[in-house]
Amino acid sequence: MKQVSNKQMVSQTIEKILEALTAIDPKKVTADNLVLKNFAKNEFYLVAVGKGSAYFATAIADNFPNLISGIVLDIDKPDDINDKLIFLPGDHPLSTKRNVENSKKVSRFIEQIPGDGKIVTVVCGGSSALLTDPINSLDKTIKLNRKLLMSGLSINEINIVRKHTDRLKGGGLAEKYFPRKSLNLYVSDVPGNDLSIIGSGPTVFDRSTREGAKEIIDQLDLNERIETFETPKDTDIFKNVDNQLLLSAKNLIDILKNTFPKPVYTGENFLSKDQDQIITNLKKLVNSDYQAYIFSGESRLKIKDNPGIGGRNTHLGLKILKEFDKNIEVITFASDGHDNSEAAGVIFDLLNLKKLSSANEIKKYLESFDSYNFFKKYDSLIITGHLPVNLSDFLIIRQKSKDSVN
Repeated sequence: MKQVSNKQMVSQTIEKILEALTAIDPKKVTADNLVLKNFAKNEFYLVAVGKGSAYFATAIADNFPNLISGIVLDIDKPDDINDKLIFLPGDHPLSTKRNVENSKKVSRFIEQIPGDGKIVTVVCGGSSALLTDPINSLDKTIKLNRKLLMSGLSINEINIVRKHTDRLKGGGLAEKYFPRKSLNLYVSDVPGNDLSIIGSGPTVFDRSTREGAKEIIDQLDLNERIETFETPKDTDIFKNVDNQLLLSAKNLIDILKNTFPKPVYTGENFLSKDQDQIITNLKKLVNSDYQAYIFSGESRLKIKDNPGIGGRNTHLGLKILKEFDKNIEVITFASDGHDNSEAAGVIFDLLNLKKLSSANEIKKYLESFDSYNFFKKYDSLIITGHLPVNLSDFLIIRQKSKDSVN
């Protein structure tokens, strides 16, 4: 935790949230996992991919001495990374040449593991970009994924396309593991914690089809031919595969709900909708019945070409500011500390910020998808630096007392 920038208001709320985030310690989570304890009684290898996976890999290496060696694809390297781990830095949210080269190194690492070897895998959100072996050219792959991310499609639809255009997704990594035994631990950043969606399910049998992927691609109006293929459908490939959910947004919600005065409303996956629909639902829900509301999920947002700076969280915060006139405190944030910018999200006192800004100004920043610079102007950004756990986006709305309006 490096800094919380917010001179506009004095709030203990953000400190409590950051305490909750740091309370989900990868070392404790892995050390307490009974399935992992049993699997790691004998020698094993480790493959870790995705944002924050290096922290879990280090925790496993520190806690389980039977690890022979491991390889990690992540965007940030922990200062205390275990010396048994090969760390390969990558890029997100779009794949790069470096990501492709790193993924080839992962494949070579797996090939050197004996056929009777055991593998522990950690898969975190962001794996879709970091672990990649595209069947199309890198240039086409980047254009496709940029279009997908700006399309407003659900993460499930996006990852169906990714699975059928990349050899390491949709069970592709499990195919490389076969016949080795693997325990694959997933840290969920997706609604419903569907393991086949997290990181595009590299070790999970894929029930989607090539035809379904083609139908989604046809909606994108790419004006380029995108090659697709069928994901592994031989069930024998998965007979030595054990996929487990390690951590999800619910773990953080359970901690956060004890942070606020009762009653507290919680809504896991509430945010996993189009942002306009979220606003409609919030208007029906947010009233005086609850002292606080805690929501998680990954909202959908269709973005126009050449947008400004900002992510889902800052944009949703700005939409709430525009649409609401309630005496509330609003906090939106990405649990890994990065909302498509240096900011994790925003925190603001809604009525006070409405007094400082104007309706036309809010509208202008919304239309240009430049929410980051709006909140930077009013010193409302949450800046934490990198946080080790990539779970979900979160929205917290706290009721304020009537005498708190300035």
